[in-house]
Amino acid sequence: MDYISTDGFAERSDRLFAESLVLACGIPVHLKGFDLLVDCALAFSLAPLPFSELYSFVGALHSMTGHTVTRDVSHALRRTTDLHIRLSELSGVPVSDNDTYNRFVITLLSKLIRRNRFFN
Repeated sequence: MDYISTDGFAERSDRLFAESLVLACGIPVHLKGFDLLVDCALAFSLAPLPFSELYSFVGALHSMTGHTVTRDVSHALRRTTDLHIRLSELSGVPVSDNDTYNRFVITLLSKLIRRNRFFN
């Protein structure tokens, strides 16, 4: 897994925490969407961009388009069973099965990353 350090983009501890969150969600590690979801959550935790810009930013880091990032993250989320249950356990807030789309998951993960950064 790549460590993103563009202008201090993410500290190593933040990256490790983000990866552990995505693993806890049950996202398969072998999918490209795993790394892309980690990078999206990290970037959004540091600077909440409009999602089209976020996907383009992460895509540029991986030499792909923003559309490809969106598609690969969506695919990774669809491949995960009981994602809403795992997100509920991680966040302590009930999450509906209908809420497991890209923007919601990225926003929730970024909030958990910010909370971890605050407490550590």
